[in-house]
Amino acid sequence: MLDIGTKADEYAIAKLYKYMSLQPTCGGCCGEIEVDLTEYKSFSRYCIRAMQYYEYKLAHSPDKAMESYFGFNSVLPGAYCMFRWNAIQGGPMDQFFKLVNSTKEPTCPEANEYLAEDRVMCLQIYVKKNAGWFLTFIPDAKAFTDAPEELLVLIK
Repeated sequence: MLDIGTKADEYAIAKLYKYMSLQPTCGGCCGEIEVDLTEYKSFSRYCIRAMQYYEYKLAHSPDKAMESYFGFNSVLPGAYCMFRWNAIQGGPMDQFFKLVNSTKEPTCPEANEYLAEDRVMCLQIYVKKNAGWFLTFIPDAKAFTDAPEELLVLIK
């Protein structure tokens, strides 16, 4: 999965693919997401983008690296990750699209649960019966995302 506004570095997707091809029980992996600080319109907008960069470097990357070290990545970011088709077939995909395929109005807890649909997908991969999948982080497979340029958008 690759969000609009996120651009994989040269060979980044190939690095994810290579890892998965060498690890047959890897159900999914992600790389490091960085903020593209090369384009900005003013110093204040640069500072806001730098805040997002700082947040990724101090929260996302260390968390993913530590989780991988201990063998349990709780979630892969929906903005930039790769899943093995066999790992998401059936239960994980059914849960991921549960609200899309439903004709009834979701309850408040159901609607809130799917605000973090990438977390739902990853949990379903782990609990898939008799599968033994794992998820991991590949730090040198980088992708760059466009960060918000307004403080209100960053806070949301």
